[in-house]
Amino acid sequence: FQHVDECFRGLLELHKAYSYIFRGDVAMMDSAFPQIVAGAFIEGGPTNVQESMLMYTRGELEDWPTISWEKAAFIFMPYCFNSHWVLVRIVPKVKKLSILDSEHSVDSNGKALLDLVTPLARMMPHILVAMGVQTDTDTRWNIVRPKEFPKQSLSGECGVYAIAAATFTLADRSVYTLNDAVVADFRKFFTCSLWDQSWLLD
Repeated sequence: FQHVDECFRGLLELHKAYSYIFRGDVAMMDSAFPQIVAGAFIEGGPTNVQESMLMYTRGELEDWPTISWEKAAFIFMPYCFNSHWVLVRIVPKVKKLSILDSEHSVDSNGKALLDLVTPLARMMPHILVAMGVQTDTDTRWNIVRPKEFPKQSLSGECGVYAIAAATFTLADRSVYTLNDAVVADFRKFFTCSLWDQSWLLD
């Protein structure tokens, strides 16, 4: 998980350094957050909102300084299963979770992904009520897996597609215009940035 999470951490740094380029209403989680949610859901159901989760969602973690969900038009969450990465892009305003998946053959009928993301969808209203963002927990959040999200041609690119989709949303560009050539450039940039431990462009 480490390299993908470090790339999302790098996106947080880029977001902060180049706020005049990127949208200011995007919250980003790391891959640990969905695991915390899944554990809480298994332990106590959708109402089992824990303080450790709220510290993430309020942007109070020093080592993961994202914006609060209260201000977010989009929320990103990387998920990994069977060594395959997808990006879950949440739009709170319309109560929708989109699974952006560049390789459908890993889970052709979508059942494994649906099972993976359902705890988050069930807990979303309870998390937002606990944050004071909304008052109604009796809301249904829909999970979709857009077929039009671009498909990778090469194996091993799923994590880069997830990172690129997050970056495109930050830059207010359509994720549906991604392709292998663009993703290859992202791979080069993030590989160099990880190697140099620097995300600034100058």
